[in-house]
Amino acid sequence: MSPNLAVRSRGDGPAIVFIPGWTLDSSVFDHQLEILAPSYRVITYDPRGQGNSVRGERPTTLREHARDLEMLLETLSREPVSLVAWSWGALIAYAHIRSYGTARLRAFVSIDETPTPLALPGIQWHRGSIAQWRAFARDLSRDRTRATSAFIKSMFNDPSAHAETVVRLAASSEAADLDAALVMLLEALIEDFTLEASRVAEEVPTLHFLDVRWSADARAWLRAHCPHAAIVDCKGHVPFIEEPRLFGRDLAAFLDATSPAR
Repeated sequence: MSPNLAVRSRGDGPAIVFIPGWTLDSSVFDHQLEILAPSYRVITYDPRGQGNSVRGERPTTLREHARDLEMLLETLSREPVSLVAWSWGALIAYAHIRSYGTARLRAFVSIDETPTPLALPGIQWHRGSIAQWRAFARDLSRDRTRATSAFIKSMFNDPSAHAETVVRLAASSEAADLDAALVMLLEALIEDFTLEASRVAEEVPTLHFLDVRWSADARAWLRAHCPHAAIVDCKGHVPFIEEPRLFGRDLAAFLDATSPAR
């Protein structure tokens, strides 16, 4: 296992590996550790430079994040795992698929992330334009606390109902090295993982959770590029926090339907 990663594991059964999003740690999946552990081995980890994982001497590239994930999967389970990646964690998963294929995967689940983050001509499912991301990077550099708080609140369908969690996640995000975070932001924005998203949906059972705020564009993109992928709409970008039992039920139903008999 990579010595740089902080890993938690709970339960016994088919393995599920959760990847958190940009600058955040695995505590975002605490509810799922409790909900899914009776039936699965639930594994969460902090990507390098986030949470309790070791920071490198320089920013970590997506390719290096993918290598860390490969080392983790190689150590954790001899059997293929279900990989559940949230937000920009899905870009780590796609980078892993690009470098290592899908042999280690039993199933793949993306939680509300587009394989094409940057708005370009002809891209209907994206995370914003160059101007919008430049403004976000500028705001982070000028007043990181304010920008991070607004960023975290935007993930929630009802942030006021989860005020303490918003504060905790903002603190977790701020703890990540800013320069490394900005480098990952830039690298991810220039990537296009259309081929990897299509490949994984062809080769293993695949599910996309989609925030209803933009699910129409996402569904159109998935119909064109990943027609075999299953889709579940959810409220907000963090359904595993806002509706943890509903999310856990939907995830377990998908995994149970696509797994060999136990």
